[in-house]
Amino acid sequence: MDIVRQEAQVISIHHEDETPLAGVDYELTMVGADRPYQSGRTDTGGRVVFLPGTARQWRLRVFTEDGHGLDRHFELESEPVPQGQAGQGLADISKLVLGVGILLSGFGIAILFVGRNKP
Repeated sequence: MDIVRQEAQVISIHHEDETPLAGVDYELTMVGADRPYQSGRTDTGGRVVFLPGTARQWRLRVFTEDGHGLDRHFELESEPVPQGQAGQGLADISKLVLGVGILLSGFGIAILFVGRNKP
């Protein structure tokens, strides 16, 4: 078994009242392909997660038990939008505080030595 971290696309599907469309069958197909790229059931959050590779044009078909569903074509951006990590701003502030602290410590030590060497 290999575990590799990759960038995935996440599609969230919901009812008109914004509740997740959970546990419904779907087929995800690259436009122009004969067979589905991926099929299965949405998760409890109503999500379909997939790794698109270089393909940009897709078709998503969703089938509900009551006969309703969804049939949409969509296109992905050429490059995924990078998502920032939570707390990144805090890390930058911590680095700044650490740098200022080191400088002040250096000045404090220098003042101590200068004060001791006075006759």
